Amino acid sequence: MVDFEKQAVQDRYNAVEPSLPAPNVHTVTAERRQRKPTPTHRWAIASLVLLGYFWLSSSSGDGIRRRVHHHSGCSTDAPFLRPENATDFSQAKRGEVVWFDCADEQRYPSPLKCGRMKAPLDWTNDKDDRNASLAVIFYPAGAGKTPKDEVLGSLLTNPGGPGGSGFEFIARKNAAKNNELLAANFDTILGHKYNIVSFDPRGVGRTFPRMDCWNNTEKSYVHRIEAGSFGALYSHPGALDSEVGSQLSSTDLLSELCAADPFVKEHGKFVGTTAVARDMHLLHRFFGDKKINYWGFSYGTVLGSTFADMFPQDINRLIIDGVVDVPNYMEGLWSTNLKDTDGGFDGFFSECVKAGPKACALASQSSDAKELQKKVLDLLEELKYRPMPVIQSDVPQLLTFSMVLETFFTALYKPAGWPKLADMINDIINGNGTAFVNAYGDSTYHVPSIPESEEANAAIACGDGLREPRDKSWSIEQAKEHIGVLEKDSPLFGQFFANQAVKCIGSWKLRSNERHRGKFDTNSSFPLLTLGNDFDPVTPGRFADMMADKFGSAVSVRRAGYGHCSMSQPSKCINKIIGDYFVNGTVPEKGIKCDVDESPFPQPKNESSVVVSLSVEQAREMEVSEAMASISEAVAEYNARRLL
Repeated sequence: MVDFEKQAVQDRYNAVEPSLPAPNVHTVTAERRQRKPTPTHRWAIASLVLLGYFWLSSSSGDGIRRRVHHHSGCSTDAPFLRPENATDFSQAKRGEVVWFDCADEQRYPSPLKCGRMKAPLDWTNDKDDRNASLAVIFYPAGAGKTPKDEVLGSLLTNPGGPGGSGFEFIARKNAAKNNELLAANFDTILGHKYNIVSFDPRGVGRTFPRMDCWNNTEKSYVHRIEAGSFGALYSHPGALDSEVGSQLSSTDLLSELCAADPFVKEHGKFVGTTAVARDMHLLHRFFGDKKINYWGFSYGTVLGSTFADMFPQDINRLIIDGVVDVPNYMEGLWSTNLKDTDGGFDGFFSECVKAGPKACALASQSSDAKELQKKVLDLLEELKYRPMPVIQSDVPQLLTFSMVLETFFTALYKPAGWPKLADMINDIINGNGTAFVNAYGDSTYHVPSIPESEEANAAIACGDGLREPRDKSWSIEQAKEHIGVLEKDSPLFGQFFANQAVKCIGSWKLRSNERHRGKFDTNSSFPLLTLGNDFDPVTPGRFADMMADKFGSAVSVRRAGYGHCSMSQPSKCINKIIGDYFVNGTVPEKGIKCDVDESPFPQPKNESSVVVSLSVEQAREMEVSEAMASISEAVAEYNARRLL
């Protein structure tokens, strides 16, 4: 981008900032919503559709105008939250949120409020007067009904990723509960005592700068479809070198494209966890909180840990939930995430046979967990050589090894989905793949107007890396060596995290201009609370213990069971600890271990059971448990690691 184009972009944010565009996302099932397309036939079909769109799009409009419009974060087919010329940002101060109507009342209903906050684009240079612009969303305590003198503060939250949109996170709706907002679930858990606040971090969604190297949404999705067509490693027996080479080349393509993009090259260095921690320092003060209240999940624990290490005296309440090995993350290695993954996979089968065929249909195949697991592994092996044709599904297609492997891995994030998966795997073993393909296979594909950005994940995760970029990307042998490290922990699922290191160490050229090099051992003004599970598939519980030990005054609580983050299985023990910590300031004793309230395969309820009236306390517990389940579903969806 030439200088006058870059200035045109910046002027829009310094003077008259663009309003937040509401996404035009088509409704799909939760299983499909974020699924990466995989089969080659889908690539061919989607390419025909999208290439026709490209031809139409390229026939009109000025290239420079489209480029500037694209990088503003706006979308031509997305309704604005408020016309740009109706809001003057020229007098807005850094650290001030300017509010305006969310406009799309159906997607962002009252009492949600939408706004933008100005922050320095370059936190390392006081003389640089350019600005970042953070998309902020706000839900008042008790939906606005809590008296102001009873509000304890504002809770900031991050869903993970990196690259997850906090804006969309708390605006997420639960269709099963009358479209209840996720923000309302947080409100319930916190006893209606906190305002709920989230935002799109730098590089993500509606925030400026947004990392997008394609200049065209449809082109980026063609890349995703093409890359997804490679499938899982070991899909083609005897062709591992070719499979690894294809993934390396796909990663190189994205890395080189971003490194060659003038806008990304200029602004990518201002995207990273350290800068976002400084943005949060501004944001919590805007809401009148002298010290921060924060609850971060998965990658959000990296952000929370970084904030706590940089601003230890600014902690009021801070929970990191599903804790990442932060030093390993900062090295760009991603090599310790799968320590307990296979324990969760084993647990799927042991819990299934323990529950029996009435609760877990797959148990009809065997009453021995190891034998049952072998049946499924044999099925996967068979699908490598001979995918199953499924013609009765909504979209007839092949049921493949990659499809089943990826579904199993993502299922480890949310045990609530295990009974359904067990039913479908049982059907496949019995020769019927229709239900599985309808739930987890490929469907007609819609490109959202403001999609998730694969580049945002790389810009943040790789940009945080303390290692400097390599001159040459990894060789096939170097990539295989790293894959081997991960496969020592999880032979079946190691590849799901291999690509992150391949991308960050092996090929990504850009780094943040400020990378936090702390030891994460500060004593905070109030003890941090770290939460972990015994068999979390991607953030082993041991790292909740490790980070608590590093911070000294922090306390770790471990929960038995499975899934990603503390609320992935019902646990009144965890619910009470979280509520008491935020609302009453109660710090649990060290060494507490929480149990779960039920099996991942609960027994079918007797329809003739007598309805029992609940006490106020029991009703409250049920309400909180349901709210936790909704948040768990969202966190799993935001963080599930896909192929590529």
